[in-house]
Amino acid sequence: MNDSWSVSQLVSKIKAGWHRRTPAMGAPSTDVDFPNTEAALTAYPHLRRWKSIVLDLAFEEYHLRAECGEAVNADDFCRRFPDYQRSLLHRIEIEQYLRHEEDKHAHAWPQPGDRFLGYRLLEQLGKGAVGRVYLAQQMEMRDRLVVVKLTPRGHREAQTLALLNHPHIVPIYRYDEDPATGLAAICMPYLSRTTLEDFLCLAQRGACGAAPQWPPSDFGSLLDELGTRSATDGTTPPGLATPDLAADESLRPATYVDRVLNLARQMAKALAHTHERGVLHLDLKPSNVLLLPNGRPLLLDFNLSVEGAVGASVIGGTLPYMSPEQLQEAILGRSYQSRPVDGRSDLFSLGVILYELLTGTHPFGEIPRQSDPREAAKELLRRHEKGPRALGSVVHDPDVGRFLDACLAFHPDQRHSSACEAAELLDRLLSRRHRAKRWMRQHRKSMTVLASAVLSGVLALATAAAMAPPEHEQWLRAAEVHVERREFREAEAALQRVIEHRPQSALAWALLGQTQAKLGKHREATTAFAQSYRLSNDPNILGEMGHAAFLDGQYDIAEAWYRKSLERARTSPEVFLNLGKCCLRKGQYLEAEANFCNAVVEAPDALLVRQARAQFAVRWAHATSSPIKTYAFEDALVAVRIAPKDSRVLFEAASVFALSHDVDDEASVKEFLERACHCGLDRRALQSPAFRKFANTSWFRKLSNSLKNPAR
Repeated sequence: MNDSWSVSQLVSKIKAGWHRRTPAMGAPSTDVDFPNTEAALTAYPHLRRWKSIVLDLAFEEYHLRAECGEAVNADDFCRRFPDYQRSLLHRIEIEQYLRHEEDKHAHAWPQPGDRFLGYRLLEQLGKGAVGRVYLAQQMEMRDRLVVVKLTPRGHREAQTLALLNHPHIVPIYRYDEDPATGLAAICMPYLSRTTLEDFLCLAQRGACGAAPQWPPSDFGSLLDELGTRSATDGTTPPGLATPDLAADESLRPATYVDRVLNLARQMAKALAHTHERGVLHLDLKPSNVLLLPNGRPLLLDFNLSVEGAVGASVIGGTLPYMSPEQLQEAILGRSYQSRPVDGRSDLFSLGVILYELLTGTHPFGEIPRQSDPREAAKELLRRHEKGPRALGSVVHDPDVGRFLDACLAFHPDQRHSSACEAAELLDRLLSRRHRAKRWMRQHRKSMTVLASAVLSGVLALATAAAMAPPEHEQWLRAAEVHVERREFREAEAALQRVIEHRPQSALAWALLGQTQAKLGKHREATTAFAQSYRLSNDPNILGEMGHAAFLDGQYDIAEAWYRKSLERARTSPEVFLNLGKCCLRKGQYLEAEANFCNAVVEAPDALLVRQARAQFAVRWAHATSSPIKTYAFEDALVAVRIAPKDSRVLFEAASVFALSHDVDDEASVKEFLERACHCGLDRRALQSPAFRKFANTSWFRKLSNSLKNPAR
């Protein structure tokens, strides 16, 4: 806290010096008190750790120079800050709009260092027309780091987020209002500051200083560099690990185009979730898509979102990503064919983002920066009507081009009918067969030039692997259906038929191992996983082998496989979780704790991970008669948020708070136990030693009696 406060004071001091010196505008450019961001960062190099501070200082310099009559070219100015060029230019472009809107929503906003509604505000992360976003400490939660967004009371964003629960949408912890200031606070987890805008900016510059190329040769190297930068400049919460790009998707091997299509698929599924609940985003853009260290995108900033189809009175957005109907209603004040804006407007914005990720350019060219938004909107509408620029040979897949053309169609009726349909089409574009065809188109020229016996063999293998015989595909699909239905014996039989005809299928062996593990055939599962690993050399299979050995009671063997998996593959919450359990079985408590903590860092919103670490903390406290680990309280609360009606989760939360030495936590024990009982907790659970100290309290006796004599 002290460091953040001193940094805030230093930035304020630098700005104050600039304001004192601006009238003369005659000081040398190396003077820190002259508006010169580079000079300030040279004098105080530790400020480079914070992207938000660099942007804030750069924008302040631009603003002061413009106010003093200097003709500052925005493009030239932003090129001085190549790491943040795109973000800075975006902020300059919308400032005029924000200033106009701020007059409508005048509030005395809290400053970094203030306390507000139980939060200690550390740093302002951003601002908009009707809100401010801060990095903060939640004092009642042992000063955990959170993101707090302040908006006027009655603003709809919190109510909108309350309707949504999706792995690709930033969740909320709580919502509070302050009648004295007229402000409300939306509390969200602090996961990362890296957005798709940062990713695009890095890709356009080239990773590790390399010359940019489109498409970039490796999606992973770009994400790795973003992760490295975030870890060193303070933009990622401490301990967040490097990316695991295939944690959720089986996309190995995958090209840059495959990874980008996968991002679009995940965003489309998030939009489908919102649209099914009657919510439109209406401000989808790269800076509103958070990119976690594991490569997972999360939609954020539902400030402009509305429920249902809407008219001009509530339409907003960001000019380069607005659909034609949004532009007509929000900027020009006329309705599109007398029909309201609907979910297809969000699909247009998704198409713009996807086009930029695939080509590095905007589909309708550089956006004009006239001072009058109406003129810029008219020019952009003219380009919309002509259609997007040709995708060219970047993607080597006409189906991707057709998908984008449908997203970016001028008339909504010519676009995909829904986000759900768009997600299904992206599923097809990411199928094994389609990815293989795309790869072959991309390398067709080189294959023709280098035609030889060796290349023919490689081509034959690639074709055989990607375009399996119809019978093989049918058996494989049948096995997947059986697994989804939990018909594991039938799935095992289908997979064995696949392997009879395709013994070199690493995927079939891996699925067979997973199925046999479900059937309790752990030795057989280990053999199947070993065969898959020999065929594929996929390090992720090592974790599966370790789990099969763990379930078979071979803890030493399991630990060896888990550790080898972590050495060879990127970090995985499942492997950390299982390694922690394995160490716990072997009595290696400190090793177990370290692995449970790593699992939480990798998957902070995973119920099983949170439960495992909280259970360990309770077990450790009982075994050593020491105070319970402080992280257990956070784990318990997060688990309750994820599963608020699970009696076991509520019981475990009560057990954690029962070990607290803070008398105020008794109320939490009471609340969680009452909720657990209401959700069907067995009355025998109240006999747990954890609750002995409450046995003589009136509320505990009343609760016990209510379970013994339930109301009829």
